Amino acid sequence: MNGLVSFRLCKLSTPDLLENVDKLTDEMYQKGELPTRHIPARPNSDYDLLIGELIQRMMEHEKYFNYIEEQLTEIVDYHNITMASELRWKIGRYLAKPYGTPKPAKSDSA
Repeated sequence: MNGLVSFRLCKLSTPDLLENVDKLTDEMYQKGELPTRHIPARPNSDYDLLIGELIQRMMEHEKYFNYIEEQLTEIVDYHNITMASELRWKIGRYLAKPYGTPKPAKSDSA
């Protein structure tokens, strides 16, 4: 990964970051050209730095979600909590990687 990303100079919000990466990726394929690298680097607009920032944020989110999953598992196991299927599904949906889990059938709901 680009070493400049570790300085965390990108100030874009996550939605803006995603939008810019999507736009630049589309442009790259439409034009058939690789993105230009700038000196000095532009952390809020250089494609390689935006991709690096996106990867950094995804890794941070993954660590956070793993921590939450561990905490919830410990709480449920420690207290021996019995939950209705619908509640288990809602928690599972937030913890699922990457796209969620199917909703349980109505007969599974308590």
